[in-house]
Amino acid sequence: MTDEIQLDTNAPMFDGIYGVFGNPVRQLFMMGTLWELARRRPERQLRILEIGSWVGFSALTWAWAVAYYAGARGSVLCIDSWAPYFDTTVNQSNFYIGTNHTLNNGDAYQLFLHNTGFAPDDVKIEHRRAASQEVLPTLPDASFDIVYIDGDHSFDSVLGDLKAAERLVSEGGIICGDDLEVQAHECTLSITQLDRNLDTAQDIEADIVFHPGVTLAVAEILGVVSAWHGYWAMRRKNGGWQPLSLEGMPTKMPPHIPDWMIPKDYPDLFG
Repeated sequence: MTDEIQLDTNAPMFDGIYGVFGNPVRQLFMMGTLWELARRRPERQLRILEIGSWVGFSALTWAWAVAYYAGARGSVLCIDSWAPYFDTTVNQSNFYIGTNHTLNNGDAYQLFLHNTGFAPDDVKIEHRRAASQEVLPTLPDASFDIVYIDGDHSFDSVLGDLKAAERLVSEGGIICGDDLEVQAHECTLSITQLDRNLDTAQDIEADIVFHPGVTLAVAEILGVVSAWHGYWAMRRKNGGWQPLSLEGMPTKMPPHIPDWMIPKDYPDLFG
């Protein structure tokens, strides 16, 4: 750990480059996903697999969702190499360079350990420090109730994670992920012409910055999916996938998300 970071022993840390990359409102729909599943599996120990954890923000969300809605019946397994993964020959901004540096010097991993220490006491967060393509093949079929994909957003990586996740989700379970700002059928940019190692691109006509690798891979494996403000989810049914409804879900946020992150009058929550 470098001496540039001053840890607060009383709270998790999500400041600056260690903060939330996506819209924090997405965490609300992650909570809703667990709520929806827990109602269908009231006696089951829910197993959540998170692919890509960074400094533990979403891992804490899953853990608190288990505590709130499943009576602490569940656990979270995080898979992340905590090693540089951005191709800076095509992702050239200081953000990508800085993120790779934070991964290379070990700060991100140490912050993950620090932050997940603030999970509810009775919900276990475990982790495997390795690339998803190394770990996922070793996990048993249908062994998770939820698989959440938020790792390397290049097309090949997302596609590989999705294919592995299909095998790992149990019948009636949920596959979900982050950073689907626009689906392929909604995108006016010819995304198939983009370098698939790009993390983000801009669709000028639609006036949106999105992750083309996520858009392309989700479309190829799942087609059109249920999505809310960049978070997406589908349920396994009879060997296939069906849309997920979160109507009526609670709007309780986990304690590690400060009030200032959430718009007070967030419009059209389910739109």
